Amino acid sequence: MKKSRSYSILLAAGLIAFIFSGCTSNPFGDDDIGAGARGMSGKVQLNDGSNPEGIYVWLETFNIGTRTDTNGEFKLTLPPPAAQGGGGGIDGAFSLYFYVANYQLATAQAVTRDGEFIFDQGDINAKGELRTAKSLKKMLRIETQVDPSPVPSNYSFRVGVQVTLQATIDTVTVVLPSVGGLLNTIFFRNVTSGALFKHESIINAPLESLLIGKEPRSRTMTFSINQVPGLTPGDYEIIPYLLVAHDAVPSELITSIAADANSPGPNYLKLPFRREGEQFKITNAE
Repeated sequence: MKKSRSYSILLAAGLIAFIFSGCTSNPFGDDDIGAGARGMSGKVQLNDGSNPEGIYVWLETFNIGTRTDTNGEFKLTLPPPAAQGGGGGIDGAFSLYFYVANYQLATAQAVTRDGEFIFDQGDINAKGELRTAKSLKKMLRIETQVDPSPVPSNYSFRVGVQVTLQATIDTVTVVLPSVGGLLNTIFFRNVTSGALFKHESIINAPLESLLIGKEPRSRTMTFSINQVPGLTPGDYEIIPYLLVAHDAVPSELITSIAADANSPGPNYLKLPFRREGEQFKITNAE
């Protein structure tokens, strides 16, 4: 009798151990066992089918950001609670932002307790993932055309650059340096080496605000090869310097990308944009 009872106890204990080891949630109905993790993940898309790599994802208050991979997927990890300030982990519901400069801003809600995500709360599911993929809607088309291209490195004539802007929803305000209605500032980025060069028609040109609607508007400029020291034979992207006004974008989001991301310097290239055209080729001297 004692042996039979002992065997029953052992069998019951083994069954309970098996139940707990095979489950990812508490069988008695409490929160997910994985809840409280400092990491969450998700996916972001662009509604026009553009490459989803490099979309910026930023969590307010914690002021941490990351970028999507080639599939539009991302992972975001909170710092340890002791490093979050205020003597411990942060509690509350916070906005998670998804940002590309010429697309509409999208947000999701993340909830934390003691500095860790609470899964199955807000827009995060029980697995620590966004409940649904986010989709950003394009609001401004930016197309750059260069003529002529290619040109030899000893080309002595002027090269023309035209940037055409067109809103795809309602109207969009674009701010750019301009004198006499001309495009003023462009960057050249070597496709192979990543080397960056800047050309300004006028240093510290005043800023102009353009209201862009469904009717395309263009700005043009010309330059000569010898005006841009360092340009050598190779393939380049020509990137116009312009800013897209976003009332809803927190200033902290931009400065988390780079302190001077909005200025016409190298860190401007860290802002995520989707542009068209831009190709410019310099060949060996003829």
